[in-house]
Amino acid sequence: MLARQNKGDHSTLPENHALMCGLKAWSSQTTADGAEEARKMCGGHGYMLISGIPEIASAALAPATFEGENYVMWQQVAKYLIKNMKGQELPEGLQYLKRYCVNAKCPARGNAFLDRQVALKIFEHRAARLILEVEAALSSSKLSEAEAWNKYMM
Repeated sequence: MLARQNKGDHSTLPENHALMCGLKAWSSQTTADGAEEARKMCGGHGYMLISGIPEIASAALAPATFEGENYVMWQQVAKYLIKNMKGQELPEGLQYLKRYCVNAKCPARGNAFLDRQVALKIFEHRAARLILEVEAALSSSKLSEAEAWNKYMM
């Protein structure tokens, strides 16, 4: 990305921004959840300052709320995905989304679900389906754009 930008090519900036928003939201929430789980596992000692856990939990929770409990980060990712799904040409990192028919049924059966490639295809299909479902809900809503985004945020 830096080599491209040094040449004046900023074409991957939106994709990288969306990727970083998603990574920040996911990692900060996962860290906060893990710190809270560790505190609970320690019982009453998890509340004691001498354990160090309250300080760790507090430091881990803050990044998850800097942007409004990560809702802003997730909305930026969603807007990017919806915008690109509606477009003709998807960025390289999202090409897999155009391969899926939303109403297709999973052909995997039995032990096929243990195959990592099958699991990856299931996750890819789910991502495409969810993006299209949110886009349909937003575009068919009678609410204002801002109200619709708030309603369908999660």
